[in-house]
Amino acid sequence: LNSTLDDIKRALEQLLDSRRSRTGGQSCAIVDQSGAPEALVQQQDSPPPIKHALSLSTKMIEHEVDFEPEDVVEEIEVEAPTNIFEGMDPVFLKTLQNAIDAMGLGSEDGANRLKKLSPDSKEFTDLICELERDTGLSYDDAKAKLIEWQSLQENLEAMIQQEKQKTKTLGARPIWRCGVCGRADKPWIACYVAPFIVRYEKVPMGGD
Repeated sequence: LNSTLDDIKRALEQLLDSRRSRTGGQSCAIVDQSGAPEALVQQQDSPPPIKHALSLSTKMIEHEVDFEPEDVVEEIEVEAPTNIFEGMDPVFLKTLQNAIDAMGLGSEDGANRLKKLSPDSKEFTDLICELERDTGLSYDDAKAKLIEWQSLQENLEAMIQQEKQKTKTLGARPIWRCGVCGRADKPWIACYVAPFIVRYEKVPMGGD
C-alpha cells in the first residue's frame, strides 16, 4: 500500500512538473500531506477569489429618498360662531347662488358688489325678477329676502375681521364651508353666498 501511494505521489509530481514547464512556472494544483490534490487553480495577476467577487457584484447600494412630510393639521378647541345665514330660506339661497354664478359674481369682489346694490338700481331689479321667477316668490318677498342677504353680508364682513384678529391672538384659523353647496372646508371662503365656520385648526408653522 505504501509503495502504491509513493507511486501515485511520483506520478502527480511528474504531472505537475510537466504542466509547470508548459505554463511558465504557474501553479496548477496543491497537494496536501494525504496525497489528495485540492482543486484550486490560481494564476499570477488573477482576479479576486470568486466568493469575494460575488460579494462585490451582488452588493446593493441603497439610496435614501427624502419625502416631504404631509402637513399635519391639528384641530383646536375654539367655539365656532353661529351660522348667520342659518335662518334664511335654503331654496332662495340656492337660487341666489345659481344667479350669482351665472353673473360671474361668486367671488369676494362679486359679493361686495352685490351687497352694495341699491334697491332702486336696474341691476338689483333685474336680479329680483330672476329670483321671483325661479323661486316662485312674489316680487316683494324676493326683494325683502335679497335685502336681508345684503345685511347679512355686512355682518359676514365684520365676522371675517374678527376671525383675523382671533387667528393672531389664539393661533387658530377658521375652516369655512358654504351652507348652500358645501364648498369647501378650507381656511378661506370659497363661496360667499352663505359661508359659515365648521371648526378651527391650529395655524401651521409659517402659516397665516
